[in-house]
Formats: sequence, C-alpha cells, structure tokens
Amino acid sequence: ILGITVLVEAVGATLLFIAFERSIPDAGRRLYYSIFHSISGFCNAGFSLFSTSLETFCDNALLLLTMCALIVTGGLGFVVLMELFSPYTWFGGPRRKRRFSVHTRYVVLITAILIVVGAAVILVTERGSTALGETLPQRALNALFQSVTARTAGFNTLNIGALSSATVFAMIVLMFIGASPGSTGGGIKTTTVACLWAAVVASLRNRPHVEIHRRTIPAETVYKAMTLLCVSLAVVVLFTLALLSTERQPFLDVLFEVVSAFGTVGLSMGLTPELSDAGRLLITLLMLIGRLGPLTVAYAMLPSHAKVNYRYAEERIMIG
Repeated sequence: ILGITVLVEAVGATLLFIAFERSIPDAGRRLYYSIFHSISGFCNAGFSLFSTSLETFCDNALLLLTMCALIVTGGLGFVVLMELFSPYTWFGGPRRKRRFSVHTRYVVLITAILIVVGAAVILVTERGSTALGETLPQRALNALFQSVTARTAGFNTLNIGALSSATVFAMIVLMFIGASPGSTGGGIKTTTVACLWAAVVASLRNRPHVEIHRRTIPAETVYKAMTLLCVSLAVVVLFTLALLSTERQPFLDVLFEVVSAFGTVGLSMGLTPELSDAGRLLITLLMLIGRLGPLTVAYAMLPSHAKVNYRYAEERIMIG
C-alpha cells in the first residue's frame, strides 16, 4: 500500500509540476504546490491551496486530467490497486491466463460507467449554459472533471452555485454513490450499487440467487448492501430534515450540503459559510458518520445478537 501510494503520488506530482509551469514560475513553490495537490487528489481530500479551488485552471487539460487520474486511482481501493499493480497478475507465466477477481472487475466497470454517464449527463443538462466553457473540448473536459470529482474528491473547476438544478441533482447522485470499498473516498460505494443492481436483475429474471459474472453472491452480502442503502438514505433524510429546521435555505442547497458531507466530498453551493452553530455541528457529525460508514456506526450503537439456528414457517405478503 505504501509503495503504490508513493509511486502514484510521485507520478502525479511530476505531471502537476509541468502543468503549473505557466501559473507558478518559481520552481520551489511550484514543487510544493504539485506535491500538495497530488496527495490531496489521491487521498480524495479536496483541499486546494488556491482560494477558488481549481476554477482558474478550467482550461488546463494536463492538470485536470492528472487530477482525474489521481482521484480515480485513490477511489478504486487498495485491494483493487494491489491486484492491478501486481506483476504476477500480468506476468504470471505463459500457462497462466490473466484473470482479475469479480470484485476488481466490477469496481473498475462501475467506476467507468459512473464517470462516463455522469459527464454525459452534465454536458446535456448544461447544454444551454456557458458554465462549462465556450468551446466543446473545454466543456467536455470540465464535465468529465466534475463527474470524477463529485464522487468524493471535492475539487471544482466551476461555480457550483451557477449550475442548473438538473446538474446539481446528478452530482448529488454521484456523491451519494461515492468511491469503492477500501479506498480513500466515501459514499455507499460502487460495489453496493453493483450488488443491488444484480439483485434487481435476478428478481426480474426469476432467479433464486444473485449472480455476477457467473459467480453467486452470498445472500448475506446482498442483505448488507440493502441494509447499507436503507440506513444511508435514512441518515440523509434525517439530517436534511434537521438542517432544514435550523437553516432557512433552499431545499436543494441543503440536500446538496448534506449528501456532500455524508459522502465526505467537500463540495458546496455556498451554504457552508452561512451555517449556524447548530448546522455546523450537524454537518460535522454527518461527516464523521460518512467517514466511519453508517453500518459501522449502526453496529456500534445497536446491541449485538447471537446467530439463530432456526427459521419460522414461510408466509407470503404482497409486494408492489
């Protein structure tokens, strides 16, 4: 883990050092800024040494693509990274067929789908606006960056408050899903979405078991995914109601703030500086819950129960 982290951040810092050449002439200061933002990007921290985050670099392709690569790499999770970076995975011998685990395959697949779909949605919802930029390449670059950073990184090249309601809602969905297990990001995680989608498909196809890529997913894993979704939605709803009662702000602004805190993203529509003391305490508590994980908090607060060795008689109820 340490080796992968140092390697990725060193490569990222080198590329950022080149990207900052025009804006930061002093080599020493540029090196410091490059290292800082490389670490911040890989760790999905979202902290920037610039007062407007990365808004002044909205047309710097090298910088934004480097940050995208750092954010995505940090959000894949160290289990996936160790499999991807393992020489044995790629060079295991002539008789060994290269094969990734189901976990790695679906983390990479769902991550790619979310990035592409998110960028496409942002492009469509902002088609009549100049918020993304004037030219098509610049608009595509900024849409891609916002799609990547919304999934827990927290950097921005755009004024979030100037985006349309449709774009803001799309970013809320991305923030809620977040990164992958064992990563530096938050959210309910990509594998939770994959597991729940597989359960829906199995139900529609009348399959008795949940299957992913010719593998059966244990019922316990499916139950945990459902529990995580329900608990996370309950937390978001509860804190949104609480924040709406303490702050006199538009609903969408409050919801965006709550989901951003829950996913440990750090993006805001400008509400953060205007929060009351009660609102700041609520957001602080929500960030802690989001970082620990709602299931971890729930398990810690609820009494433990011994595993039972019996099952009651079945009886069906109507659904839908």
